[in-house]
Amino acid sequence: MLHNHNSDSSVLICTPDYPPKLGGLSTFTLNIESVLKDLGIKYDLFVWKNQSEIKSLSEKQGLPYKEMIHIHGLSYQILSRTKKYSNDRVKHFNFFHGSEILFKGRNLLFTLFKKLMRPMALKQFEMAYANISISEFTQKQLVSQGYSIRYDRDYILHNGIQLDRDSSFVPKSLEEDTWSFICMARDVPHKNAEGVKELLKICSQITHKKIILYSGFDLEENSLFEHRSIKNIDNDELKKIYQKCHFNLLLSLDHSSQGFYEGFGLTVLEAGQYGTPSIVSPFGGLPEACHDKKTGWVLKLDAQTMRDFFVQLNEKDYQAICARVYQHTKISHSLDIYHRLFSHLLEQGSKESILSSSRNLQ
Repeated sequence: MLHNHNSDSSVLICTPDYPPKLGGLSTFTLNIESVLKDLGIKYDLFVWKNQSEIKSLSEKQGLPYKEMIHIHGLSYQILSRTKKYSNDRVKHFNFFHGSEILFKGRNLLFTLFKKLMRPMALKQFEMAYANISISEFTQKQLVSQGYSIRYDRDYILHNGIQLDRDSSFVPKSLEEDTWSFICMARDVPHKNAEGVKELLKICSQITHKKIILYSGFDLEENSLFEHRSIKNIDNDELKKIYQKCHFNLLLSLDHSSQGFYEGFGLTVLEAGQYGTPSIVSPFGGLPEACHDKKTGWVLKLDAQTMRDFFVQLNEKDYQAICARVYQHTKISHSLDIYHRLFSHLLEQGSKESILSSSRNLQ
């Protein structure tokens, strides 16, 4: 579906996810929209559900877009093959997040088909104007598939978030009787609900604190921690929970063989803007989002490591990390990185300008 159609727009954002649907791609799309608005760049938004909807865009009259920003690579793969939106007519910008570049399908037959198409898809991506990976891990995954890096086309830009008036440091203390944790993740296998439960049970046993978990997981009642569901929560309430929680959790597993891994971990930044540090697993791009013992903790997911972590955790180190994650998020992960990337997106902007602003961020 085409939104915000302006007759004089030359830029189109293509995305499969958009609010009210929750998730990283929806948030990412909102962030790109915010940047283009700040820069005064008129754009249209195309939210697609399937390949047929993408194909139908090329059949619409008018719509002479000169730049296309693809939040997911499928829209690029389809539209750049059309005469109307071919690479020699349109500057295509692709964002690579994670699982979508593994060429895995929902079943064996679909996976075999995607693997057969992989050489053609990679060659097509190599013809794009710019390809932007949200983590070094994601770019390495793409290269492992057979993609050839070219440094005037391929960039690594870690995620950024929209910092608003509520993005202020909120003090917490480990001396409080109750510790609150948030895990804003979908209830799917690689998000590792079992790992979250294990960590919280060990935390309760070691610290003897009252433990509250805010999450979207479907969890059975237990005696060691209290679970409060945040399914269908609105954005204002979510902010309040991030602000008061002592820790953000993202213990995702590496399910690359099944087509899933954590490309970066946007919730690390969503929590960090309030001084709430994260505990993450060592997989995917998570160690690039959360810097171990500096802005949070990267833990191996075995019981002994978890026990050792809570035994050694102390108020002084915790407060130092809370302060650092707040400053780090504000300084290194605001939307300024995308302002610099898109400041020359319009046709009169030169690729050299994009390169000079982007290279400094890698």
